[in-house]
Amino acid sequence: MNKLATFLILAVALSILKAVLVALVVSLGLALMYSFITRPRETLAFVAMLGLIGLASAQPTAFIITLGILGMAVVMARSRQKSPRPPLLIDGPRRH
Repeated sequence: MNKLATFLILAVALSILKAVLVALVVSLGLALMYSFITRPRETLAFVAMLGLIGLASAQPTAFIITLGILGMAVVMARSRQKSPRPPLLIDGPRRH
């Protein structure tokens, strides 16, 4: 009888823990949706960072390749920004 009571108590405790974890996951999902609505750029950066961290822990080689590709994209984007465009003339040339 004592083993049965211990088993039932552990089963109830685990079911309560499972319910708490499900509520935590749902609340985190709602918080993520709210932050995506209010601040989409920061939320996407956060999700991308989490993805890169997951990739680094699961497959380090793919992570290094991804970092190399991102680094090359940043260098190429910055090299394109260095060529200044001529200023726009809003009111046209001035006549003296």
